[in-house]
Amino acid sequence: MVAILLKSMIRDLSVDYPDFLIASSEWYTVLKVKDYFENPGDHADELETSVMMHYHPELVNLEEAGSGEYKTFAVQSLNEKSSMDSQKLGKSIERYRGR
Repeated sequence: MVAILLKSMIRDLSVDYPDFLIASSEWYTVLKVKDYFENPGDHADELETSVMMHYHPELVNLEEAGSGEYKTFAVQSLNEKSSMDSQKLGKSIERYRGR
């Protein structure tokens, strides 16, 4: 969701700053997380912690880390990735802005 909103902001900025190249990357979607991590989850999961340990290990205190287990949402749809693609979401945001 954040990446989709970021893309909308980049699109808006490109109008105001046509001489700049503004790009984003959803690096965490390039490979299947389950191929590399046992318990891919939510915020501060194995993936995010590993990235932080690579770039800024001084900011990661593993003594405060839990077991990696987390509770899922009671509403099943919140546990699944959104089926709305970025183009549909962008159109929804544009309609909302036009109110």
